[in-house]
Amino acid sequence: MLCLGAIPLIYDHRDEKMILNTSTDDFLCVFNSQPLFNRLCDKMRTMFDITTKEGTRFSYLNLDIIQTEHGVPYDQTDHIRRKIINKYFPPEKIAESKLKPVHTPFRTDSDYEKELAEQLPASKDELKLLEQRYGDSYGTILGEIMHVEVVSRFELSYAMRRLGQFTHGPTEAAFAGLYRVLRFLATHPHCPVMYPRRKFDGFDEIRADFDPPKFKSIQIPRTPCTIADSDHARDTLRRKSHHCVVSLLNGVIVHNRVQQQRAIALHSPHSEIISSLAATKETNYLQDIYTHIGHPA
Repeated sequence: MLCLGAIPLIYDHRDEKMILNTSTDDFLCVFNSQPLFNRLCDKMRTMFDITTKEGTRFSYLNLDIIQTEHGVPYDQTDHIRRKIINKYFPPEKIAESKLKPVHTPFRTDSDYEKELAEQLPASKDELKLLEQRYGDSYGTILGEIMHVEVVSRFELSYAMRRLGQFTHGPTEAAFAGLYRVLRFLATHPHCPVMYPRRKFDGFDEIRADFDPPKFKSIQIPRTPCTIADSDHARDTLRRKSHHCVVSLLNGVIVHNRVQQQRAIALHSPHSEIISSLAATKETNYLQDIYTHIGHPA
């Protein structure tokens, strides 16, 4: 059994393979040999009582997982509806069809950056009013969104890194930023991550349509690849850039990290160089995993 980090375990012996997630007392595993799974269950039963569930569709914690002939998608749509939409946008008060949609989780205009930089933390009385207006405390809202972000909604990562900096002293602009993320999830609740059953060759095309017929596209190889990008000191309060590193396998995200850079970049190429170095470090970590599963980067 090979331990990768603190959570996933990989068993690989001759022709028998198993990947086991031991993050809680609910174990999620995938295997290519039924006898291997039976031996694991028999061993655990010698130590404690267990129950098992097998099938093509089931829930694991708050994930909905489906196995099909085309691939294995997972999503948190039901969790988002129960924990976010029903709480912050209850149907009896706000019809989903009347909720104003937003198509990005974070405002990128200079006016909003100015508000984030210049507003002072809310006073005790102001904080109570903000919590009443937006439905809960700043830390609670942030935590509920981050629970979704780290599991299945990676497009929220940048917003969470920026807005998480105001946990110690929330401002009205920061609350408004969290509310925008809530609206984004409420108007885009279903966004599954799909792991397709196909060969690891060829390319996938990511296309963004503008004014038809104008569009931009990029080809992503299905072999292991890492993509890095950064802004340049968009955070006017701290003057530090943020970068994002995304690792893909068969066209699907398998690793994601967004973080604030430690140094203040002198110019845009400087921040891009820092992001490229971070991508190299992340890829070195993933190299052993890719090699182990037969897909060296």
